[in-house]
Amino acid sequence: MLIYINDTMDPTNKYTKMQKDYYDNEGITGNMNIENHMRHNNNPDYWKILVSDTLDPSFKEKIGLDFGCGCGRNVMNLIERFKRLDGVDISPELIETSKKNLLALGHGSDKTLFYTCDGVSLSCIDSNTYDFIMSTIVLQHICVYDIRYNYLKEFYRILKSGGMVSFQMGYGDGHSNARNYYENYYDATGTNSGCDVKVDNPEQLIIDLNEIGFVNVQFFISSSYSDSHNQWIYIKAHKE
Repeated sequence: MLIYINDTMDPTNKYTKMQKDYYDNEGITGNMNIENHMRHNNNPDYWKILVSDTLDPSFKEKIGLDFGCGCGRNVMNLIERFKRLDGVDISPELIETSKKNLLALGHGSDKTLFYTCDGVSLSCIDSNTYDFIMSTIVLQHICVYDIRYNYLKEFYRILKSGGMVSFQMGYGDGHSNARNYYENYYDATGTNSGCDVKVDNPEQLIIDLNEIGFVNVQFFISSSYSDSHNQWIYIKAHKE
């Protein structure tokens, strides 16, 4: 079980440490600091489902966040649709690459801020900050239910009233290293497809989100894209 200190998750647990080491290494010597998952820009569902709401002209006055921003691909794609679009990641190495990528496009802190989180929470971000939170190819790489659930709670906390979350996860059988949804697999020795989680039924996510306080939960199931999961599930929900 994870250790809690004053009702706060302990970020020094072995699973989180493994993930941070992995992504820091990716930022220094791995592929993420080179290819930045740019091939996923060709996924039609990314544009038609995950981020379709950001086409609304009202988003020009909104503040958004990409959870698990990696090297900044999503921020680079969408920053012009927002008043400000931020990123957060567990790896300071990836955050530094994100900053460089956005600066190269001419975007400074007036258009985007980047945060390094502790791997179990978003304590680095104030409550009621964002109108929109997105995440893709991230939550499916966290095979510890406690941590994922805590992040869903954190999404709710940092969203403004009426704010929206839109995220993606792997769905159903097909991934040889995917753990069950409710499993707390702290002993995983790999991540980023090395040991994933799968959603078996949309109700698993719907129940969690409703329990936290989210409303108007929608889901969409389609084929995965350049990924070991056979299918993906996209979820959208609002803070009441």
